[in-house]
Amino acid sequence: MPESSNVQSSSQKLPWGKRKEHYGEYPYETKAERKKLRKLYKKCKYTNIVTHAIVEAVGAIIEEHPEFFLDEIQQALAKNNKTLLSLSTIHRILTEKLGLSLQVCYESAKQRNEVERLRYKRALETLVSDPAQIVFVDETHKDRRASRRRRAWGKRNSGGVALKRWFKNTVRYTMIAALDINGFISETVDCVIRDEISSEGAAGTVNAEYFESWVENFLCPTLGNFLKAEARSIVVMDNASTHMDSRVADMIRATGAYLLYTAPYSPDLNPIELAFNIYKNHLKKNEIAFEYDWYRTHMAAFQSRNRDICIKEFRRCEVPLSNQILTTVEEEELASNLIVALTVNHSL
Repeated sequence: MPESSNVQSSSQKLPWGKRKEHYGEYPYETKAERKKLRKLYKKCKYTNIVTHAIVEAVGAIIEEHPEFFLDEIQQALAKNNKTLLSLSTIHRILTEKLGLSLQVCYESAKQRNEVERLRYKRALETLVSDPAQIVFVDETHKDRRASRRRRAWGKRNSGGVALKRWFKNTVRYTMIAALDINGFISETVDCVIRDEISSEGAAGTVNAEYFESWVENFLCPTLGNFLKAEARSIVVMDNASTHMDSRVADMIRATGAYLLYTAPYSPDLNPIELAFNIYKNHLKKNEIAFEYDWYRTHMAAFQSRNRDICIKEFRRCEVPLSNQILTTVEEEELASNLIVALTVNHSL
């Protein structure tokens, strides 16, 4: 019989409150669900023979619900196909037949419009003749949580590890920056201490007036001319309210650069979002150093970006022509292959 039919006796002994805490449901809810599943499974044919039809059925379930656990796939298969598989058989189908493995799961907004995303991609394809032309602009917020480590080693089933720390007021700031194929553009990086502008939190940190000043004094001097296909001549920003001011657009276009807005709710198409994640991971790794000298740690974090990482981020975000730019490793492999080819030809 499948593994889901095995009931752990230890779970029955838990008090109701603990049961709810551990499993997310009360015993009567568990019994009702199990009763429903037993009725369902009685109508199904149990098999351990994996046919092409079963593989296709499991693939269809995963395509619609990639976040399902094995037991949820088992239940969906029983409901849809009247077929009952063990969890180990389902796992084997996923890994061996479909070639799948567990990946990091992230959520995307339902408001995301695929037509707008396609329109943005087509615009980039039309505009870009060299990935070095593109500059991505955005802000990120740093508070105490941004440099806090979220995992620690501890005994199994201990309920977590409490790190005793002396809480103190750490520096909270918003970093505004621009990113090109080589990494963060150092001339554009500006840290705004949060309380200098507003005490309202992240939403009130950088207002439209401050962003306009940043564009004029930090961003514009680094931009190139789009008609001449110069580097940093296409500016890409999201549609945040502070970015949509007409004066911001006028200042950028006055330099000869082209301004393009990304599709709404599409951070996966913006490499600077990935760069900010790596920046914050560096802060977490150096949280003690940050407490003593936040600015030096910040500088080290933003300089941790290099060209090879940015090339991979551009590719991941489907930036046009980014696959034609080689990383250092790829250049070395290409050079090595050329040497081998020349050596073989010379020997012939």
